[in-house]
Amino acid sequence: MQVNRAELAEILGLSLPSVDSRVKRGMPYVSKGGRGREWVFESSDCVAWEKQQAINNAIGDTALVDAEELKQRKLAAETSIAEIEAAKARGEVLEISAVVKVITNDYITLKQRLRQVAQRIAPLVVGETDELEVKQIISEEIDDALTELSNEYYAESEELSE
Repeated sequence: MQVNRAELAEILGLSLPSVDSRVKRGMPYVSKGGRGREWVFESSDCVAWEKQQAINNAIGDTALVDAEELKQRKLAAETSIAEIEAAKARGEVLEISAVVKVITNDYITLKQRLRQVAQRIAPLVVGETDELEVKQIISEEIDDALTELSNEYYAESEELSE
């Protein structure tokens, strides 16, 4: 449907200066107004253009962004990087790769210790007939494995914070 400038402003929920601004930025029109002639717009084309602009703004299409906005984005990115570096220096954040390394080492240690439990317990419980004593031996072995892990955790956490 073809509309004039005022009708388009109403359809899009914009002021007349906002419509003018969008025309300067490339919003399509059928015919230019001036000297007693109304601007003519195809409303469906203008709505489609508005949607595309919203998409471009959301995904950051830098080809359609003015230099001032690009400067603001760059400043925001540099500020974010500086804040992250400062947080690293204060020990408030860690690099993911360092955390993954620590967790991987912990799982390897846990796996090794759990596989050793049977070998370490077997000679201790051979001939043992007291169920309570067997449970005590198993619990002690598991506690030793967990203590080893926690000691490694504290050593690794100090290493990460350096």
